[in-house]
Amino acid sequence: TRGLSLTTSDLLKGENIGVIQDESIRLQYAKIWRDIENNLGREELEDVIAFIRTIQIKEKARLSIYDEYQRAIFDKGLLKKGIGFIEYLKEIADIYTDKILEGKILGDAGKENEYKNIVTLLTRFVPFYDWKPPLIAFYYKFNEDKHLLDFILKLEKKVITEWAAGFSSTERTASLNRIIKFIDNETEPQKVVDELLFYKGEEHFTGKPPRMLDFGNKNQVESILIDRLNDSQFYSIYGGKLAKYILLRIDMKYWELKNFPGYPGAITVEHILPRTLSKDGEWLQIFSEEERAEWTNKLGNLVL
Repeated sequence: TRGLSLTTSDLLKGENIGVIQDESIRLQYAKIWRDIENNLGREELEDVIAFIRTIQIKEKARLSIYDEYQRAIFDKGLLKKGIGFIEYLKEIADIYTDKILEGKILGDAGKENEYKNIVTLLTRFVPFYDWKPPLIAFYYKFNEDKHLLDFILKLEKKVITEWAAGFSSTERTASLNRIIKFIDNETEPQKVVDELLFYKGEEHFTGKPPRMLDFGNKNQVESILIDRLNDSQFYSIYGGKLAKYILLRIDMKYWELKNFPGYPGAITVEHILPRTLSKDGEWLQIFSEEERAEWTNKLGNLVL
């Protein structure tokens, strides 16, 4: 009535509350949904609903999220409308809040702080969130904090290496969906952590299969990373986002993580040898035009 478009969460809310027959129970679950909405906000709730779709279907989206819920989740019995779905939504929303938005795990202070800061770096400085559903799926399946730091370190390595290698959105989604399938099929969290980088799945593809990096081939992975890090236009890759993440991650390695305060506020990447030079400045005497073209935007000339 206010002229606003209904979101996927609005539609699912109406459907799932509407199928509950008992009025007192229906009011109880309507309150649970409102509490989730109030705690997360509408945008974050939309994200969580998208994460659930990914965790349940484990394939690239082919329809709208709402249509996929109807045809691939509810109609196929992966989740049951009503009380079952709302309780599952609350579980996933709680995991998302606790393990990603707030970055909490139980452990010694150094591990707690390291986990929180890696999750915060990924959230703030990686321009996609494909890594979130595997993390949520891992915690939902095993429901313990013990392996979460090791898991996020391996997951980060996979995500950032594939990002640096130029994986497309489709390739990235396929790669991380394989991890969710791996999690579903395993009973031991340590095995998931140990084999996360090397798991290739057993899917059969029609047409060209998606690209995979062989993390067992150290030389291949190092070659991809070194070529990217040595790019003379490294600063400009992905609009500077990759350079910022790499510099932050290098910086973080030099901190005693127990006392590491994180990176509050705005973070910028600056050039030591400036991009714009005055005509009578000393930089023009020190570096030739060819040297400036080679070095200005390279990793070695960049600083946080």
